[in-house]
Amino acid sequence: MANSELENLRDIYLAARDTLLKTIINTKGVGTKTYYNTVLKNLNKLIKDLEEKTDGFISSEIPKEYKKSLDETYDYFKRNNLEMKPPAAFASIHNDAVNLLAREMQYSIKSALGTVGRQVTRYLDESRDEALRRTGLLESGIKAASGGTIVDMKKSMVKRLQDQGFMTVQYGSGPNARQVPLDVYAMLCARSTTREAGNTAREIQLTENGYDLMEMTEHFPTCEVCAALQGKVFSISGNDKRFPPLSMAYRDGYHNVHPNCRHVMVPFIEEFNDVEEAIKRSNAPYKPNPENVKVYDEQQAKNRKARETLYQYERYKMRLGDDAPKSLAAFKRIKNAGGEKWESLQKRYRKRLKEDTDNAIIKNISENIGMKGIIELDPIIPDIRPLSYDIKHIEDRDHGVTYDEAISYIRNARVSITRWNGIFINYYSDKGAAYVNTENNSIRTAFKSDQYDEKTKKMMEELKRRE
Repeated sequence: MANSELENLRDIYLAARDTLLKTIINTKGVGTKTYYNTVLKNLNKLIKDLEEKTDGFISSEIPKEYKKSLDETYDYFKRNNLEMKPPAAFASIHNDAVNLLAREMQYSIKSALGTVGRQVTRYLDESRDEALRRTGLLESGIKAASGGTIVDMKKSMVKRLQDQGFMTVQYGSGPNARQVPLDVYAMLCARSTTREAGNTAREIQLTENGYDLMEMTEHFPTCEVCAALQGKVFSISGNDKRFPPLSMAYRDGYHNVHPNCRHVMVPFIEEFNDVEEAIKRSNAPYKPNPENVKVYDEQQAKNRKARETLYQYERYKMRLGDDAPKSLAAFKRIKNAGGEKWESLQKRYRKRLKEDTDNAIIKNISENIGMKGIIELDPIIPDIRPLSYDIKHIEDRDHGVTYDEAISYIRNARVSITRWNGIFINYYSDKGAAYVNTENNSIRTAFKSDQYDEKTKKMMEELKRRE
């Protein structure tokens, strides 16, 4: 199969991913019924388009790869004057095999698309409910939202996309299960199924003509699973005890060693090979090759880096919006070139991330925790030299705080709250708080953190999100 066909399918999935991401981020009215319906409408359309395009790939490429392998096998035998009936003699068996492969891939992709659909819908529902809950709307049964709640919904949605993955599918099971992007999963299915089509075609054609031996191709580097099997000869039926059974290689029931495997099984003709050497090679215990492991691991690290760059670009797009590079290719160019452009992009991202985080913290401290006033997470520390100390007020309340301790609370404040139209600025540190009267430049009161009330304790806990 031409790589261009796979690349075209990959590009279709990446474009769908990008389109849905833009819809989620840029559609107005987050949290409203209109927003919800717009995203779902686009989601359903994209899923339908992906199903149709994937079906087109399956109906074209799977039979094409199967027939190509059949023709190559038949031509090889005829060219070498070996007896073999033409594939047409077993047309019914071959057609059934192609249809089964096609149905398997269709089922896998349809299941994956269904998972993605439910995933995005769940994110929409949970982000809306979380934002409403934070403002007390959900508990009171109020379903309308506006202003800051809308902002919260969008931030909640973006955070879920970043933390839990976007358009991802679970691959594997048990402790080895992991989430992979839908485009990666689709490529895995496409490569695996087309490779399986070739292996199946050769196996059936050989079996129906009375041949029983197949040999696994070799390439370097490869994974440790394949390294232990490549170059070996296998008995399709398992009846030829000179060689291990083919089921040893196809342990999961598919006609591949593992998903995405690039190895293939080809006919092994005894007349053209050193059979004794093949028997010895096929039954020899596996000895790991350190160089193979090293190079393969380097390749996998390179692949992981490429995926991480994609995820990084999506985070930048979600955070910066129109200020992000217009495409993944443009993002890669800036990142790889380094220099001022990359530093500037990173600074904008970090600044926006900090702003979004700080705004969310301030909103939570004010609206949910109930600390009223103008909240500053980077307090402006006043000139402490003219500050007097209301020692009587502090001693009367048994706060037990010295002037130097009160000054340290101001200097090390993690947050300040301005109240009474600017007359008081309250400074809160991890060790204690000091309230400054700006009209007479005095420290009105100060107390240690073990005297914080419940609201203040919750506020200090919320501030840990900045760490």
